Amino acid sequence: MLDTRTARMTCISFLALKYFVLMTVFTAGYMFQPCLAQGKKMPKSWKLGTASGLFPDLTPETLREGKNSGIERVELNWKPELVNGTPAERLTFAKKFYSDAKKACLVIWSTHIPYGKKLDLSETDPEKRPAILRDLKEYMDLAMEMKVKQIVIHPSTEPIADSLRASRIEACRESLEELAVYCWKKSPRSTSNAFRAHVLATPARRSCKYSTALITSGFVLTRISC
Repeated sequence: MLDTRTARMTCISFLALKYFVLMTVFTAGYMFQPCLAQGKKMPKSWKLGTASGLFPDLTPETLREGKNSGIERVELNWKPELVNGTPAERLTFAKKFYSDAKKACLVIWSTHIPYGKKLDLSETDPEKRPAILRDLKEYMDLAMEMKVKQIVIHPSTEPIADSLRASRIEACRESLEELAVYCWKKSPRSTSNAFRAHVLATPARRSCKYSTALITSGFVLTRISC
């Protein structure tokens, strides 16, 4: 009875993994559909990747199956139980995940920092923002622990009243600059001046509904979409 149940669970896990690989390939094809319609090809240097949140689990066996199915790059999504856990638990996980991914020949290409009201870069309260930045710097340290060069971060979270949007954008800029300097000090290859010029040149728009940023070893690209 136990062997039958184990075999059934293994089969379900295998089918779930195959489904997620197919969805990854489908999504990649959908994203490049406009390029294909124009006769353009996906750059050969681009590798097939996915988010860790789409894996049924993050065991060494699953990571190897993902690699064997064609996945080469992974973005780490932090699970709620780790976000709500302790720094020591997150560090232990980061070290193990990096080790297991390396053994499976998977590259942790990026990590997506958790976001929400408790981790809102655009917080304007001067008493709350230092704690938020402290927590975000921890996730950046964890990214560096895993040799990750790309860090994806959401600099705000909705809803935000239109009357507060300008001040929130300004607070977001200040927070991003502090985080960029932090990354720059951690990585000698980064260029904080390039970041400063780009962020300070980004116009503040009161109607902006969504913000996203990509921090790469201290170099930050921001995009504010309306």
